[in-house]
Amino acid sequence: MIERHVNLLKLLSRQEDFKPASFFSDKLAVSTKTIYQDIELLEDYVVNYQVTIERLPSLGIKLIGDRKNVEHLISSVENYLEKDIYSPEKRRVEIIKEVLFGDKPVSLTHLSQSFMVSKTSLYNDLRIINKIIGSGEVKLQSSAEGISFTGNEQAIQRAIKQLVFYYANDMESKTFFQVLNMLFDSKVISVIHDLLFNDYSELTEKVSDYYVRSLISTLVIQCNRLLKGHHLTVEEEFLFNSIRYMETYIVANGLIEELKAKLNLPFYDADKEYLCRQLFAHRVTNNLKTSNEEYAMSVHKLIERMSEIEKIDLTQNDRLYQSLLYHVPAMVFRLKKGIKIQNPLLENIKSQYSELFSIVWYAMSILEEEFDVTLTDDEVSLILIHFQIAIEDQSKANNIIIICQYGISSAQLIYNKVRRFLPAKDNVEISTLDKFHLAEIGEVDLIISSLSFDAGGIPLVRVSPLVSKTDYMNIMEAYTKYLIEEPSRFIQNELIPKAVKVPTISKFVQSSLVKTGVQVESKEECLDLMISELEANSLVTEEFRASIFSREKMGNTNLESGVALPHANPSMVIESNIFIVALKNAINWGDRKVKLVIMVSLAEEDVSEIRGVYEELYQFIGQKEMVDRLLQVHDSEKLLRIFQQKGE
Repeated sequence: MIERHVNLLKLLSRQEDFKPASFFSDKLAVSTKTIYQDIELLEDYVVNYQVTIERLPSLGIKLIGDRKNVEHLISSVENYLEKDIYSPEKRRVEIIKEVLFGDKPVSLTHLSQSFMVSKTSLYNDLRIINKIIGSGEVKLQSSAEGISFTGNEQAIQRAIKQLVFYYANDMESKTFFQVLNMLFDSKVISVIHDLLFNDYSELTEKVSDYYVRSLISTLVIQCNRLLKGHHLTVEEEFLFNSIRYMETYIVANGLIEELKAKLNLPFYDADKEYLCRQLFAHRVTNNLKTSNEEYAMSVHKLIERMSEIEKIDLTQNDRLYQSLLYHVPAMVFRLKKGIKIQNPLLENIKSQYSELFSIVWYAMSILEEEFDVTLTDDEVSLILIHFQIAIEDQSKANNIIIICQYGISSAQLIYNKVRRFLPAKDNVEISTLDKFHLAEIGEVDLIISSLSFDAGGIPLVRVSPLVSKTDYMNIMEAYTKYLIEEPSRFIQNELIPKAVKVPTISKFVQSSLVKTGVQVESKEECLDLMISELEANSLVTEEFRASIFSREKMGNTNLESGVALPHANPSMVIESNIFIVALKNAINWGDRKVKLVIMVSLAEEDVSEIRGVYEELYQFIGQKEMVDRLLQVHDSEKLLRIFQQKGE
C-alpha cells in the first residue's frame, strides 16, 4: 500500500453517494485507469474490516459499511502509512520474516493482498532479496506450495546472517539490536543478550564489536530456526579439524542447557556441533576465564605431568592453562554429582589418538586421587582435546590423510604401516574420496592414496595397497620436500619472485592487521569485521564505516584476480594503515568471487604515497596466479613478511 491508496480510501469514506472514477482521478491527479487498478487492489483488503467497495454502471464507486468499521479502516491505514510498513524496504523485511518464521506457508496471493501490491512487485522483491543474499546455495523462490528458501539449513542460516548484516549496515537510522528485533523473536534476543553479557560475559567483554554482533546474530538465527523445527545436518569433517572445534564443547554445552531451559529448544547432536564450530570461529576459546584459583595447583601438576610424559614443555602455554582451569572445576562437579556428559567424538578420538588417550587418563589419575572422583571416557576425551591442540601448536604437527580405493580395511593397512615411520606428532587420518570432496581441506598437508585424483593442489603420494619399499621411499621423499623443505623455502619467499619489493607498503602494514584463514559469509560481514578492528584501534573516525559502504554501493571494488580493494575517504583516516585479510573460503563481492581483501586507508598527510602503494600492490594482485600463491600462505606472520620486503 502506498500513500495514494490511503488517500483514495479517505476520499471514498467522505462520499455519501456514488461518484464516478473521474471524480477520484481529478482529486488525486491520476488517470481513471489508475483509479480502477487501485480499486481492484483495495477490494480484497477492505473486506478484512467488514467494508466493501461497490461499483455500479452509470453510478460510479462507493464505500459500503458500518460507520465504525469504516473509521477503523481509515485509522488503520493511516497508522500503517505513518509507520511506513508498506515501503518496499519494510515490505521485504516482512516477507523475510513470514517465510522464515511464519506458522504456515506464504503465497504470492496472500502477500499481494496483505501489502496491496501487484505480484510483479513481489517478484521484484524476491529478486532483490536474492541479490542481497548473493549465494548460489540459497534462493528465495515461489512455487505452488508457496514462497520458500531452497538450500540446506546451514546455507540458509548463512543467508539469513547476510540479510542481518546488510540491513544493519544499510539502515543507518537503526541500531544493530533494532535490526535484530525487526527480524526475530524479541524473547530469543533478550535471552541470548542476557546469557552473553551476564552469565557468559567473559565471551564478550574483550571482544571487538564485530565478533559480538556476529556471535549474537548467529545464536539468534539458530535459536529462531530451532523454534520452527529446522535442524542442522552433520558435516563431513576430518578429526584433526573437528577436535579443534570441540575445544569449545564445555562452553557450548553450558549455553545449550540454558537455552533449552529458557526457550524450550530441542538441540540435536548436529545442532550442538554447529554451535561448537561457531563459538570456535568467534574466538571464544581465546576469552575463557575463571575465578577457580583453588584448582590452579592441580592444573599445574597435570600440565607438568603431561610435559614430562610427552617430553615437551607445556608449562608456558597460557592458553592450555586457562582452558583447563575453566574446564577442570566443572568436570569435578559433574563427576561428584553423577552428571554425565557425552563427547560426540569419543569413539573417533579413542581410535585416532589411542596412545594419547591412555597417557591423558594416566596423567589425570592425580585428579581422581585429589578430588575423590572416578573418571569416565567422555571426560578424559574432553581433557585430551586441550592437550592435543597444545601439542599440535607447539610441535607444528602436519595433517596427513590416507585414501584407498579398496575401502577402509585397505586404508587401515596402509595406515598401520606408515604410522610406524612418520613422526608421532603428526595427525594421520583415514578418509574416503567422498569425504575428501565434502570436507574442508585447507588444513590437509599431504595425501597418501592408492588412487589418482585431483587433490586440489595438495601434495599426493601414490602407493600400492601393500606399501612396498619403493612406496616408503616416495612417502619420505614427499614428506621431506613438502613438509620439511617447503616451509623453509616459503619463509625465504621463493613462491614470490625475489624482484618483488614493497618499500612503500612496508611503511603501513602491521602484524595486527594481517590475518589469514578468516571465516566470513559475505562482503558486508567481512567489511564489518575489518572496520570494527580499525575502530577498536582508533585508526579511523566514526564516519569511516559509512564512507566504505557508500563507496561499495557506487560500484564493485573487486578485481578479476579474486581480490577486493575497499577504501574510504582519506579525511576519515586517523592513522594510515593497510589491512590484509586472506579468507578461508571465497565470498561473493559484487559480480565476482573474492578470497583476498586489501583495505588501503591512507590519511591526508600520506595521500602522496598512494601511487607507490598501488604500484607495489599490483605486483601481487594484478594476476590470479600471483594471488593464488599468496593464498597458499596460511600463517599471518609469513604473509606479513612478504609485505615487508623493503629492498635495498
